[in-house]
Amino acid sequence: MRLRLRRFLLSSLFAAAASAGVLASSTEALAAPPYVDRGITLPRHAWAFDFGLGVGHAEPDPAPTLTGPGLNFDFAVGLTRDILLGFRAGVRLGDDGRALRSDQYGRIFDTETFGTGNNTFSNPEMRFRWRFVDGEVGEVGLEARAYLPFEDGTRFGVMAGLPIALHLGRSARIDTGVNLPIVFYDRVNTFVSIPFDLWFQPTAKLWLGPISALRFSFNDRYVFPPPGVRNGSHANLLLGFGLGYSVAPIVDLKFQAIFPTITETAGARNFGVGAGVEVRIE
Repeated sequence: MRLRLRRFLLSSLFAAAASAGVLASSTEALAAPPYVDRGITLPRHAWAFDFGLGVGHAEPDPAPTLTGPGLNFDFAVGLTRDILLGFRAGVRLGDDGRALRSDQYGRIFDTETFGTGNNTFSNPEMRFRWRFVDGEVGEVGLEARAYLPFEDGTRFGVMAGLPIALHLGRSARIDTGVNLPIVFYDRVNTFVSIPFDLWFQPTAKLWLGPISALRFSFNDRYVFPPPGVRNGSHANLLLGFGLGYSVAPIVDLKFQAIFPTITETAGARNFGVGAGVEVRIE
């Protein structure tokens, strides 16, 4: 079983890489600038397709250790140079992948996943982003996400966000902002999340840097808490590291390692890793 699973995962990655190559050679391409110079929205009529593989690991006490994979599928389109629409969905493979919601680790460089349960197919998410400040150094937008409750026991949810990007010359960038996810259970689950990612661009094709998010939970009963996350009002810190490389003008390979509960009791014993490919076309 494990051998078949490994073969499936490797086949999925090879298929994604092959598809990226076909798109790069046969479709009119959008040659993106270095990562630190990119905007928080897409150019008008541009499309971005992301495929990611994530593997989660948790050591809940006294339950057995969990390790399982998941897949994430995401696409976005620029309706105008300042307005973006997006959609994402995930698949969890095996009991451990469902328990860990491992598709979130295949959502490369986006740590803001809320409102999902423990089914094989995750609740789909739709998002809208409007950039209303587009300066040489800073960008600011408004974002709205909706979580559609297809998974058993889940409820409809929304997220309001204020994404911010600071471009520090041609070699560094900060992605931050404030997000307010709300999931409408009988006891409403409410959070405040403040992501903070610092990216460095040592070459035109390579970027890397730390990923983090400070989360505040205001829930006396957290429905579907991730392994290692306790109920009650408290703060939690997510830490990680990301790396990206542009293998072609329209194709990026991306990798990340995430510790989602570093300040909880489990600490670094809970983690996830992910690898993905992004293709941008017009």
